[in-house]
Formats: sequence, C-alpha cells, structure tokens
Amino acid sequence: MTFYNIFHGYRLLRVASLLLVPAVYSLVLIGLVGSRIYSQVQTENKYEQEYGAMWTQEYEKREGALYDQRLKLALCSGGTIAVCITAYFIYKMMLPKKHRKHKRVRRRKYI
Repeated sequence: MTFYNIFHGYRLLRVASLLLVPAVYSLVLIGLVGSRIYSQVQTENKYEQEYGAMWTQEYEKREGALYDQRLKLALCSGGTIAVCITAYFIYKMMLPKKHRKHKRVRRRKYI
C-alpha cells in the first residue's frame, strides 16, 4: 500500500474510525464499571470500619440488599466483557481481507 492509497478519499477517516471507535467505547465502559466497582468497595469498607461486625445489617437498612448490589456489579462487569469482545469481533469483520495471490504448496518430505 502506497502513501497515496492510504490518504485517497476518505480512506484515512475510515481507518481511523475502525481503530478508534471500538477501542474508545470499550475503554469508556471499562472506566465506568471500574469506578462503580471502586465506589461499591469503598462504601462497604466504610460501613465495615464504622459499624464493625454488624455492618451488613446497617448497610442493608440504608443502601438496600447487599446481594442485589453485588449482583448488579457482576452483571455490569459481565456486560462490559461481552461488549469488549463484540467490539473486537466487529473490528475484525470491518477490516479488509488479505488475499494471497498464490496458494502455499506443502511439500512432502520423503525419507
């Protein structure tokens, strides 16, 4: 591929969008879910330090069921992983196929 072919028409814009859109989308999702997980862990640690052994009851009084909060985090994490994998496969599908001009011929080794 020559320099002219890369910048011909909108090819540069297309290549940049192919590379950046799935990557940025995945990174934003990872950042959002990571910040949610971090805040949840911080909240649980705060309740544990403040209330000691009875922190779960106090947490559930104020924040809701602990199981539900952890389930939401697990589902968000699983969804983020699924979106990242899907973005990777979409990226692979959008790339042009590389075709070989000649097929490789396997040669047998005779002993």
